[in-house]
Amino acid sequence: MSSDYVTIWTRIEREVMSTAIIQPDIVKWAIQRSQIEPDQLAHKIPVKPERITEWEEGVSLPTFLQARKLANILHIPFGYLFLQAPPTEEITVPDLRTLRDFRASGFSVDLKDAIADVQRKQDWYRDLLIEDGEEKLPFLNSYNIDSDTKDIARSITETLGLSVSTRNQVRNWEKFLRLLMDRAEEAGIWVMRNGRMGYNSHRVLDVEEFRGFTLCDDYAPVVFLNGADATAAQIFTLIHELAHLWLGESGVSDLSVDPASS
Repeated sequence: MSSDYVTIWTRIEREVMSTAIIQPDIVKWAIQRSQIEPDQLAHKIPVKPERITEWEEGVSLPTFLQARKLANILHIPFGYLFLQAPPTEEITVPDLRTLRDFRASGFSVDLKDAIADVQRKQDWYRDLLIEDGEEKLPFLNSYNIDSDTKDIARSITETLGLSVSTRNQVRNWEKFLRLLMDRAEEAGIWVMRNGRMGYNSHRVLDVEEFRGFTLCDDYAPVVFLNGADATAAQIFTLIHELAHLWLGESGVSDLSVDPASS
C-alpha cells in the first residue's frame, strides 16, 4: 500500500469519525429556517430522531461527516454551523401574496435563497450600469395606485413596442412569453426565469408558494418568473410584475390565472 493511499485513507477516516464542535443555537436556527421536520431530517442524515434533539440542545455532537450532511440538507454553508450566533438575514421584499397559509409561515428557505441570489446579481448589474454612465429608466415609478389602469397598460405596451401585428406574429404561448421577455429586456428590465433554486434540481421552486417577484430599481429592475409554472401563467405573472415596476413597487406575488379565484 503506497504512502499516498494511506494518507488519503487516514484523512477520510478522520473526517468520518472525528467530532464537529458545532453550536446548538445554529442547529436550532437552521432547522427552523428550513422548515423541515426533525424526523425527516434524521432520516436523511441518517440518525435516530433523538440525536437531532441532542444536537439542538448541545447534549451531543455530530461527526464531521454528519455535520456536512446536516449543512447540505438545511441549505446553509458548512461554516455556519461553527458560528457563535445565527447570521442576520434581511429579506426586505414586501410579501404581496394572498394565500394565508404561506403568508403566515413566511418565505421558505428556497424562496429566501432565490431572492438573495437575484439581489446579489442585481447589485452587481446596477453598479456596472452606473459605472458605464447609464441613466435611470424613465418609466419606473411613473404611476401610482390611483392611476387609471388603462393608462398604465398603454404605457407598458408602448414601452415594450407591442402591437396587434407583433402579437399575431407568434404562434404559441412560449413564443409570446419569449417576445415579452425580449421586449422587456430591450427596455432595460432584467427578466429571469427559473423553476429551481440555482442549478440544484432537488430544490424545485413551489408554484403554490409564489409565481414571481419584482425587485424595483431605477437602473436595474428585475422581474423573476417561477419557471415551474405553466407558460400561460408566466405570461400573466410577467405582465403583472411589469405593472409593479411602473408603480415603483417591489414584491412577491402568488397570483391565480383563474378569474374565479381572483
